[in-house]
Amino acid sequence: MQNKIIICLLTVLIILNFFSLFLNKKSIKLNNRLITITNNNYENSINKEEKLFRKFSESISDNINNKLDNYLNSKDNTSKEEICLKNANSTDEIINCTKKANEELQTEISEYLKLLKKDMPANEYKLITESQNAWKISANKDRKLIDKYIKTKKGKKYKLLAANQYKIITENRSNFLNDIYYQYIDLIENHEIKE
Repeated sequence: MQNKIIICLLTVLIILNFFSLFLNKKSIKLNNRLITITNNNYENSINKEEKLFRKFSESISDNINNKLDNYLNSKDNTSKEEICLKNANSTDEIINCTKKANEELQTEISEYLKLLKKDMPANEYKLITESQNAWKISANKDRKLIDKYIKTKKGKKYKLLAANQYKIITENRSNFLNDIYYQYIDLIENHEIKE
């Protein structure tokens, strides 16, 4: 009798063990299926993000290439200063070319300020005027340094260097205002700023 009970218990244990293995296999299959589904969802998500990023990158790249092509293919991409410098025969003429270029850059600054004033709300343009006033003070101090340590030295090369440094100060400001203006216009066109 005892042997029969032991055999029955062993049989039940074996059946439970097989049943347990069966359930484990089902569980593993389910887990594998969930992992596969999760991986597929992740891969689909990554693929969508990669496609969006690629599209965005291509858009930016195309935009930059178009602007560069337009600039390089334009008929008149030689500046007045370059033309003037090609025709200059003396250091004094080169200095005059650089001074004229500086004057043209000052005119550009005035034009960008007018455009910004026209297109920006008054409270935003106030920041531009504050920035411009601070730049004028800084630029005047830089020019005084140039006058004291470069322009006063003997030799025309120092006068040429001083004229070029003056132009660089003005050119940097003109480029800055140019960037501000066109970035502002881009933001308006992309409806990121309401007019």
